[in-house]
Parts: sequence; C-alpha cells; structure tokens
Amino acid sequence: MTHAISVRDLTKRHRHVVAVDSATFTAEPSRVTAVLGPNGSGKTSILRIVAGLDRPTTGVAHVGDRLIARHDDPAGVLGALVEGPAVHPSWRAGEHLSILAASLGLSGQRVRHVARECGVEPFGFQRGRSLSLGMRQRLGIAMAVLADPVALILDEPAIGLDPEAMRWLRRLVKEKAASGRTVLFSSHLMAEVEGLADDVVILQAGREVWSSTLEQFMRAHTVATSVVATLEPDRLSDALARAGAQVRRQSSDLVVTGIEREAVGRVAFSIGTPVTELRSVTPSLEDVYLDFVASIGAHPASPRGELMEVAA
Repeated sequence: MTHAISVRDLTKRHRHVVAVDSATFTAEPSRVTAVLGPNGSGKTSILRIVAGLDRPTTGVAHVGDRLIARHDDPAGVLGALVEGPAVHPSWRAGEHLSILAASLGLSGQRVRHVARECGVEPFGFQRGRSLSLGMRQRLGIAMAVLADPVALILDEPAIGLDPEAMRWLRRLVKEKAASGRTVLFSSHLMAEVEGLADDVVILQAGREVWSSTLEQFMRAHTVATSVVATLEPDRLSDALARAGAQVRRQSSDLVVTGIEREAVGRVAFSIGTPVTELRSVTPSLEDVYLDFVASIGAHPASPRGELMEVAA
C-alpha cells in the first residue's frame, strides 16, 4: 500500500469562520509537497486534520487508504510536527525522545540514532525551558521522525533555524523523500520552499487555488524579463513599446517585460540601436508567488491552476 497523503473536499468551519473550504490535493510518495498561503489561509488547519488532531466538518484526509487513526501503527505511518513541538519545561531534551520511544516500543539505539541525525545530541541534557527556538524545532523534528514513519508532515519547520540548521533540514527532508517517503510541509519562507519542494499547493482564504509541480507553477507565472543597456534608451524604449513590450527605466538601463530577450535584441537590431548589454532576469519564487497571490485577489483560480472567470 502506498502512503500518499490525500485531501478530498475538505472543509473545516469554526462557528462562523470557514478555515478550510473544499480543499482537494494529493502529496505523493517520494516527493516533497509544500502548502503555501497567507496567514489564515488554512495551512495549519489542514495539517492538523491530516495528523488526526482535529476533525473536518466535511470531507476526508487520508494517509494511504484511511484516516491516520485507523492505521494499526499510526506512529509508524505518519510523523508530525504541527504548531511547534510540545516541549516539557522540566524534561531534558533527550528525555523527550526516550519517553516517546518507550511509549512506542522503540529501542535506545533508535533514540541515539535519531538524536545524532537531528543534531539533538549537543543539547540533549538541557531542560526544555532553556532550549532556544532552533533547538526546540530540531527536537520536534526528531520526535516526528523517531518511529521512522512512511509519511511526514511539518508545519513551518524552518522557524528559528540558523543557516547551518537550514542546510541540515534540506538534507533530511530530501533524504526522506528519496527513500520513498511522503513529505508534506507548510512554510512562509519561499527560499526554503524553492530549495525543498517538488510540488506546491497554494491556499487562499481556505480554498485551494493552485496545485502542480513547482516547475509548472514557475513556468506558468513567470513573465519574461530582460535588462538592456543602450546609448539610445528613449529610442529603443519607444520601439519596444510598439512591439508590445512593457518598458521601465532602472537607472540608465531598460527593464523589459512581455517579450523574450531574443525579441528585444531583434527590435534593437531592426532600428539600428547599439546595445551594450542584454540579459535575462529570472524572478525568485517569492516574487512569482506574491504576484500570483495578488492577482487571484481579483480573479480566483481553479484547483487545477487555471484562472476562473468571475461572474458579473
């Protein structure tokens, strides 16, 4: 049995607030899926339901072919870090792992392996109250992977991590996916998503408004942009505008969108304007994501990522 995480027509209402609105997507094994969205878009609500920490109003969230609570070995199926780790202020960091391992019937050898893998060993004797945010995150991730689950959900796992710990997190998550596990995580950090995700699900006001591979999302929403330096910027700007490009000045250069770099070069050649520099600019995921979220404020998108028409 595969252990994909599948969300189907999921809705969660809190009195008069709709936290999740008919969301549908699948996080596949051997892939890393990122759930993105502004604050209040429903990311954590969905992860809580997948983890069995909350019940949906309607719809289902399965790990494999059933709810996580209906698996014979839930801890071996799904590991979860949701809304930060539950750290007891008086327990030492290592005790959190040992006590959890004992409750799951895991060996001390497994505890030591995970403590090393997740970088908990250096602060294993510190009590919970003295742990930094980054230490707490490492400990929470260690507890999530302790039972070696086949699926993993991580809610904002990079919070509090320094650059070295971020590199460790990327390596850990990629290794889990490469070994056939399903990884579903939420994040506000687009640099983290860009370095980790194979697939993206974007939520807006509880609705799923995009679901695809990260590559497909970038390709669908990246506008061709070029920077050109010329001794005749006004003349070239007018010619590019006539060719259908949008042009703005950036210091002494022209920033051109709407046509490919090769087309910019052809326009310059056709009017005999010398060009001293012509280069493409690749926008970051953060730029593309923010532009997309801004655009769907007026034009809601379908779950397949195609913009839907807004009824008049």
